[in-house]
Amino acid sequence: MFILFVSWILSKSIYIVHQAEGVVLERLGKFHRVLNSGLNFGVPFFDSPRSFTWRKTYIDANKKIKDESLTCFRIDLRENVFNFTRQEVYTKDTILLDVNSLMYYRIVDMKKAIYEIDDLQSAIINVAQTQLKEVFGSMTFTEAMESQELINTHMMTAFGPRFRSWGIKVERMEILDMRPKQGATYDAMKKQMTAERLRRSKFIIAEGKKTYTFYLLLIVLLLYQDLFVVPLGMY
Repeated sequence: MFILFVSWILSKSIYIVHQAEGVVLERLGKFHRVLNSGLNFGVPFFDSPRSFTWRKTYIDANKKIKDESLTCFRIDLRENVFNFTRQEVYTKDTILLDVNSLMYYRIVDMKKAIYEIDDLQSAIINVAQTQLKEVFGSMTFTEAMESQELINTHMMTAFGPRFRSWGIKVERMEILDMRPKQGATYDAMKKQMTAERLRRSKFIIAEGKKTYTFYLLLIVLLLYQDLFVVPLGMY
């Protein structure tokens, strides 16, 4: 019985933290310190690890992106992926898009991630929705299709300062999928895409003809340059 009691006491006072992990330790319900990787000790009955609820994104065996909500006192400090739920946004020319984006992030301050905001996951989603509406509302559908790098940069700039105050460092943002919604706007988008492709094809053909004419004239001049050179002895 005594051995069991001692073992239980040790289990409550010894914390082995793995590499790239962290644990927030509370004493009597108040933040005490952060446990880094290695062997750590706490005071039984007074100290307890703070649980942290987070959504883990991973790719399953069918190559599909899945989300799983986890509650654990061990916080993963490696680079992780946050999959934002699909969101409907309007472009400047009133085309409705269905956008799915990913955020690659890293928790750099565990204390802020736990205590600075009540529901970190919901806060991140709300900020993402606001920023997506803002960036897509400032450009046409054609610009949105051609400017994914600009969209990522804008979102990184907007997310960075806000998320840093929550203990998160945004490594990069990516637009995973962007497609128009079915309906009248979808038909308008198809017409716009067809017109844009036709315009591009005409431009490419015109540029090709211009280049062909230039080099053809250059070849003719090189072949017949002797005919245009007047010998000095003729005068």
